[in-house]
Amino acid sequence: MNKSELAANVALSCSLSKKDAAVLVDAVLSGIAAGLVESPRVALHGFGTFETKVHAARAGTSSLNGKAWASPAHTGISFHPARAFLAALPPPAA
Repeated sequence: MNKSELAANVALSCSLSKKDAAVLVDAVLSGIAAGLVESPRVALHGFGTFETKVHAARAGTSSLNGKAWASPAHTGISFHPARAFLAALPPPAA
């Protein structure tokens, strides 16, 4: 599902136009992004938690050609789903 499909789903479930639902989805995503800029954690009860993590710089060697490479320090974002969200997911196919 992409953002436009999410907006269409929100439009159907909330009796909104697709344009209004797209504005709503953009506002929610912008709010999450702004929250992560202000603090390292954004928790949505029943859905999950977004957290920022600082990854230290590191060096390594390619196993394919033996060349050295370097990864600079950077900040990443992780998502930890809530138990209720995980419980609602279907079991994996066998």
